[in-house]
Amino acid sequence: MKNLSIFKLLVGDIIQINTGDKIPADCILYSGNAILSDESNMTGETAHLKKEGIDQIDEPTPTTDVFLIGGATIVQGTGVAIVCAVGKKSRQGLAEAALNTTEDRMTPLQAKLAVIGD
Repeated sequence: MKNLSIFKLLVGDIIQINTGDKIPADCILYSGNAILSDESNMTGETAHLKKEGIDQIDEPTPTTDVFLIGGATIVQGTGVAIVCAVGKKSRQGLAEAALNTTEDRMTPLQAKLAVIGD
């Protein structure tokens, strides 16, 4: 096993996750043992979510969750995950890009005040 900076992660890299780790990128959990994830910083959901490794699933159900969102914290468990999105292509990166709009739009109140001011 090799330690690597999170800034050098690429899609397809395999990472080890442990309790207390912050997930560095969007991943698919390959194998895991009693994984609970706190995704409240991205989803607003306060409940910890149970994650299952794809190697442990016999028959997928609608509630089967193998995805780890970048920025989430592992509350419990250990496992191995495969990186599937990094940087601007990750969920966190897409959310940040959506919030960083460069357009200077006036709110309706600002537009009315500009008319009154002129």
